[in-house]
Amino acid sequence: PSEIFSSEYPCVINREAIEQIESDLDSAILSERSEGEIAIANSTVKIMKPARKAISKFIEIDMWLGIGKWAVENRCSLPEFSISEPGIWMKDGRHILLDCVPEPVTYGIGEVSPREDRDRIALLSGANSGGKTTLLETLGSVILLAHSGLPVPASHACVGLLDELHILAKVSGTQSAGALERTLKKLAEVLVSNNRKVILADELEAITEPGSASLILGGLLSASSENKDTNVLLVTHIGTAISEVMGGHVRIDGIEAQGLDENMDLIVDRTPKRNHIARSTPELIVRRLAARSTGLTSEIFSDLLKRF
Repeated sequence: PSEIFSSEYPCVINREAIEQIESDLDSAILSERSEGEIAIANSTVKIMKPARKAISKFIEIDMWLGIGKWAVENRCSLPEFSISEPGIWMKDGRHILLDCVPEPVTYGIGEVSPREDRDRIALLSGANSGGKTTLLETLGSVILLAHSGLPVPASHACVGLLDELHILAKVSGTQSAGALERTLKKLAEVLVSNNRKVILADELEAITEPGSASLILGGLLSASSENKDTNVLLVTHIGTAISEVMGGHVRIDGIEAQGLDENMDLIVDRTPKRNHIARSTPELIVRRLAARSTGLTSEIFSDLLKRF
């Protein structure tokens, strides 16, 4: 524009005209940019809802593909459900969180099981490090996965629909004052409630001395034996004493250790033998410690082994 330069000599640039040109250019650029953004927004808003739905579908597809891949890799199967009876039974069930290749176990309790496993209450005895706690965890994981609508790590499983699953871990460490009273009160409430449930308990006798524990646990289990909505599997080392308190009216299964192999690992059939009281076999653990230790430690375990 002619207004940029003055008409006099020497020529002088009109700064106001330059600033006006810059302002007009900025306005034009902003206007063009805004119109472009508005056009993009108008076109985008039309596909936002379908896009969100598509993304949600892709996430769901990815989830199911992940579940399917996990199920195939772990040889899982869809469980069978029982609406009328509580309980759990699995064939070739495996604990998939172990840092080793899990050994398959066939086991169960409750009316959903085959005839030999239909007892609602069972005691599980057996070797130290024989897999009793692992079996409890396997049964618990199968129940949880089944109720989540997911495949379970077993070749076949039948699970009764439950209101509750109680997993009572082994007592360890120092117990606070009143721990026995609170434990017994809670356990009694759970055992007699009308909610359909499975209770998986690990060595509850640790809450008090063995003699009293057998009387307490035997009495509680006897009281719950008439409750058809309650299934109990109790891992214990005092199964014989509990059975005597219950008048012998309880199934005792056992995981038996046959010895040690050349690597000093336990030779164990992880599937419990029905109606069989298995020994704890602590001498096998002591023998393994004696073989794997050195120096004075090995001598201590060797001397201890002679006492068995």
